[in-house]
Amino acid sequence: MRGHLLGFVSGAAVSVVALGASALLSPLRLPPHDMAQEVAARPAQAEAAPAADVAEVGAAPDAALRPDLPQRAADAPATLDAATPMPSAPPVQTAPLPQTAPAPVALPSLPQTSRPIEAYAAPTAPVIGRALAIVMIDDGMMVGGPQAVAALPMPVTIAIDPSRADATDKMNAYRAMGIEVVALLRLEGAGPTAVFAAQHALPQAVAVMDVDSAEIGTGAANALREAGLGLISMGEGTEDLQHAQITAQLPSSASSPIVLAREISGLAASDQDAVFLTRLRPVVIAALRAGTLPTGFVPVSALLRH
Repeated sequence: MRGHLLGFVSGAAVSVVALGASALLSPLRLPPHDMAQEVAARPAQAEAAPAADVAEVGAAPDAALRPDLPQRAADAPATLDAATPMPSAPPVQTAPLPQTAPAPVALPSLPQTSRPIEAYAAPTAPVIGRALAIVMIDDGMMVGGPQAVAALPMPVTIAIDPSRADATDKMNAYRAMGIEVVALLRLEGAGPTAVFAAQHALPQAVAVMDVDSAEIGTGAANALREAGLGLISMGEGTEDLQHAQITAQLPSSASSPIVLAREISGLAASDQDAVFLTRLRPVVIAALRAGTLPTGFVPVSALLRH
């Protein structure tokens, strides 16, 4: 009996030891029903747990000390690594500069003053010594006057009667050639109305020429000053009025231009300024084109301003 009991105990102990060794050498096995439930639960737990963008190492810092981080990578400002090459900028294209400066734009010439004696005077070069001026009356007896006068080797001033029907047309034709004009007017007994009427007919005249009156009235003189006009006359003029005195009359009925040119040279021998009065005639044009005339001719406006 005692032998059977010792054998049973020994067998039980061996079974226990064998069972422990088996447990240590093999993994824990769950019943088939429980294993299936665990396998099915693992994907669900994996889906429920959010994937961490950045693996954290160590303990998480305190929430109070952790700054607010962007929720998405797209919200974070982009930063460039020092090793990342910068994109090269496109080359700057510049237009070549012109080799020559552009031509200046020609501006229309405007009168520098509103006074006709200065605004419409023909330009002239300064004259050293005495100056000579020729005033030629265009009475309509010669055709092609503006072209003939413009072809002369010296400047000439044209006198036009403002009462003529074609007075303004004549003035425009001469002014288009750069020739200055004066108004031919009798001032004896005339008042301001006559002066302003002459200026209305010949607005670009630089002066009024009176070949009949030795003196002019106060009203006409004041009108000339107000109109900005000079005076050409046989007399000495008046005070404070730009004036030129006619010193000689050239005969327009001379027999030949050579004789007339010789007479002009004799009158110009004086050392004083002189104003010659004549009429537009072919013989006068031919005499002025002679090569034996003296120098120093100017428009009559140069003597009015002298």
